[in-house]
Amino acid sequence: MTGHGGDLADTARTRDLPAMRAFQAQRRRLRRRRFAAMAHVTAVILLSTATTVAIVAALAA
Repeated sequence: MTGHGGDLADTARTRDLPAMRAFQAQRRRLRRRRFAAMAHVTAVILLSTATTVAIVAALAA
């Protein structure tokens, strides 16, 4: 590059800042939702495992 147009690039970046912030906020929300879904799945698996163990223990007794 010729080294010119730095101000223009800064202006474009500044103009894009709200869009970039919105994009990052959306990524954070998706990450949070994905984490919550994984936590939910883990809780269901643990609960079903505990239930199965309790049923088997009750049958064995």
